[in-house]
Amino acid sequence: MELNEWGAELLEENNVSLVRTSNDFVFWVSQGCMFCFFKLDEGEDPAVYFYSEGKKKDGFYKITDTFTNFYSVGILKISIFFKKEIKRLF
Repeated sequence: MELNEWGAELLEENNVSLVRTSNDFVFWVSQGCMFCFFKLDEGEDPAVYFYSEGKKKDGFYKITDTFTNFYSVGILKISIFFKKEIKRLF
């Protein structure tokens, strides 16, 4: 299955009102419960957005201003985000 399809399926399975468009390109999926994507019309180095299962929100989380920045700090932001969530649960 293609990553774009996984992202759409994850939203559907979680019954959330968030909607991806054909302009959104999913490039990263982890453990079938979270994904990152960028918008194809936002230039050569677009912002990166994030969705995680169980996080109900009106929109997607914007985690970096550029795709390039995702690889230097975006993955770290995701790790910190989940570390805080795990602590909150226990």
